[in-house]
Amino acid sequence: MCEILNTFDTFSEDIVNRVKKALELEKYKIRDDDEAVKIAYKLFADRLTDFYWHVVDSEFAKEARRFDQNLYEESGLRYDDYRLGRYRGLLFETLIDALVRDRFQGNGKQYETGCEMRVNGSLILARYGDGNSQHKRTLDIVGWDEEMHYGEFYECKVNPKRFENPNYLFFMEIKKALDADSRTRYILALVSADATRNLRAQKEWLEEEDPTCNIDFELIGREDIFGISQYAIPEIA
Repeated sequence: MCEILNTFDTFSEDIVNRVKKALELEKYKIRDDDEAVKIAYKLFADRLTDFYWHVVDSEFAKEARRFDQNLYEESGLRYDDYRLGRYRGLLFETLIDALVRDRFQGNGKQYETGCEMRVNGSLILARYGDGNSQHKRTLDIVGWDEEMHYGEFYECKVNPKRFENPNYLFFMEIKKALDADSRTRYILALVSADATRNLRAQKEWLEEEDPTCNIDFELIGREDIFGISQYAIPEIA
């Protein structure tokens, strides 16, 4: 899935052909007698290809414009590549959402996607650039267990180079707010469809560019994404 998302980075029929070849190669890794997996994989492959053609279709662009004119203009959704970039990002977020959501269902637990964060009632945001007009204030996935004082906080990027200085500054503000309460335990992570070594390289580059960027957080690349589903809320945080 992550390989495919990284390949689907432009509007081109050649890209679709390359993805189809990749899907065919993966299919041969399924055991010959595992018919249920073969059927599920074919459904997945067909839906993924349909997703690509749907997003780059001009009719979908019109739907996006009717749905949110401001978003359409600000994100350049009239352009095929911009549209594809945005919606493949949403598809990746949906994948990570499915790995986290179940842990944070029930009494005393909160779970949100694409949300603002408040710690003890105070809004967390990071200001960047000149003046106070620019700020980062939303995170892709947040889960919180009030009883255990435990949380998971994820920023999702198909391409780790999209994790930029404002994202790093926002992570710093989140970490500072969470560390103010010694009872709190948490996972603060950048998750990407790229290899972990490339996430590490992007983090190091940002730290070289801005010496104020100097905190530790988790880097979860494509080789470790499935492990997110195995995390457990600690009994005593």
